[in-house]
Amino acid sequence: MVHTAPPRCGLRFAPEFALLLLETPEVARTGAVFKLPSLRGSKSELRSTRVGRIVSKIGASAGIRVHVNPTDPKKVKYASAHDLRRAFGERWAARIMPA
Repeated sequence: MVHTAPPRCGLRFAPEFALLLLETPEVARTGAVFKLPSLRGSKSELRSTRVGRIVSKIGASAGIRVHVNPTDPKKVKYASAHDLRRAFGERWAARIMPA
């Protein structure tokens, strides 16, 4: 199921991110927020699936463990883009949507 926000629904962003977005002229507010150049000199941009794999490799290289199988400690799940996004969201939630 895809959730879409109705126009002008008052989405909350981190104040710094909102300011970054406002720096972009309204006519230029289309496409990706951050341009991700290809790694091998290609003029095309990286796709989200490729970025996800790269972030997962970084999580494994950095040893960021998000789960260790209790019955087999050699089976470890390292941080992926989703894990990092969720952790960031949890830390920011209190700031942008206080209880």
